[in-house]
Amino acid sequence: MKKFISVLIFIICLMLVACSNQEKVYKIGGFKIVGSTIVEYTGTDANIVVTAQMDSNGKKVLINSIADSVFANNTYIESIIIQSEIKTLGNRLFENCKNLVSVDIRGDIEKISDQMFKNCVALSEVYILGYVNEIGIEAFLNCTHLENFKFPNLISLIKESAFQDCIRLQSVKFPLTLKEISKNAFKNCKNLSGLSSIENIEVIGEGAFDSCYNLEGTLSFDNLTNLGAYAFANCSKLEIVHTKKVKLIGESAFYNCSKLKEVQIDGTITELPDSIFKNCAQLRKVKLSDAIVFINPQAFSACSNLQSINLPSSLEKIGDYAFYHCKQLQSINFPSNTRSIGISAFEGCSNISELVIPSSVEEIKANAFSKCNRELYILCYAEYNPHSWGSNWVDSSAWVVFR
Repeated sequence: MKKFISVLIFIICLMLVACSNQEKVYKIGGFKIVGSTIVEYTGTDANIVVTAQMDSNGKKVLINSIADSVFANNTYIESIIIQSEIKTLGNRLFENCKNLVSVDIRGDIEKISDQMFKNCVALSEVYILGYVNEIGIEAFLNCTHLENFKFPNLISLIKESAFQDCIRLQSVKFPLTLKEISKNAFKNCKNLSGLSSIENIEVIGEGAFDSCYNLEGTLSFDNLTNLGAYAFANCSKLEIVHTKKVKLIGESAFYNCSKLKEVQIDGTITELPDSIFKNCAQLRKVKLSDAIVFINPQAFSACSNLQSINLPSSLEKIGDYAFYHCKQLQSINFPSNTRSIGISAFEGCSNISELVIPSSVEEIKANAFSKCNRELYILCYAEYNPHSWGSNWVDSSAWVVFR
């Protein structure tokens, strides 16, 4: 009997502990609060202030976080103020709030969460007074009325598609703490005209600024090491690009930048990728890193105003169509390490009248110099006929002299 009573008392104690640990639930003015977290809002107010302390029948309820999707799809909210003591804001918090115009976040928060303002098509004013570490995936995707955004201090990472399709966004000044801009972060921000404080950025992801048609002027990167494919493709007003420490660039990074006129690529990069400057019709001045050994296919294809280029001494291979239809190109000085010249590499370079092929060249592929100057003169120092030499690598009208 005593043993039974002891067990019963133990079970009752466990139940009391469990009850004491259970988070209390409050419903205050349209808010449902569990513990210290707002988990639901069912109100219809247009203007909301979320305080860190609410009153429930005379009892003070402290709040430090707001859960995922609490205000999502709410069509009544037009403005919201979140007080400084609230530190954690959930994912998709205001997603599809189509009438939300103004947001005021007054304290430090861990991050602007994933899809936090996605499809808030009326949002035009965002004030964040405290510190933020990162901006989440698709945080402001398709916020089509957002024109200006002041980045909070301490941000080091802007994640994928964070501002994609913010078609009215005009200019951005990044904090000096920013290190990485991820894939498609500002893609299709058609009115974005300027970027400032970019000197400490180390990584720019694939398509990060693709189709930012009004992005203009000069981009100078002091610490950029990785630049993704199509990162600045179709930025049709961009004029000058300088990098100092780049290690890797993805294909078509500056594809179709039709007003780009000057490029300086410094760093330890060893390959110039496919189509990196394809269709950059105004490109005239190019300086390449001395570490480059391979210019990939179509790298400068259709750069119709490129007149000259100093190929780095380290260069070994020129890919297919690398300088295809560079109609103003007048001369090429092949480095002494050059081994291979690809298919149609210089086809249609109609202003080239003289070439010197160094003895290191082992392979010249079909149509490499086709449709160049009708009186093209080629001086070749190769000891043996390069591979494909006997096929149609050059027009029959060219003068070829062996030394």
